[in-house]
Amino acid sequence: MLKRLFALTGFKIALAITIFVMGLFLINSIVPGASFLNLMDKKWVDRIMRDRTVQPHSSEVAIATIDTKAVDKYGRWP
Repeated sequence: MLKRLFALTGFKIALAITIFVMGLFLINSIVPGASFLNLMDKKWVDRIMRDRTVQPHSSEVAIATIDTKAVDKYGRWP
């Protein structure tokens, strides 16, 4: 009986993960000092920025002027 109760199934694992994540959200919303989710979000953004490659750039500058004549000729951009 106990062996069958504690046997791991896909449903029990998914339920445990769901309860754990919901508990994290609950703790984060109730306790103002609990910033675990904010920390994880910041770590994720740091990881994304670290993994980005350096984009090549040049020293040229482009100036785009939009005046009434340009809007009349080409139309308004969305």
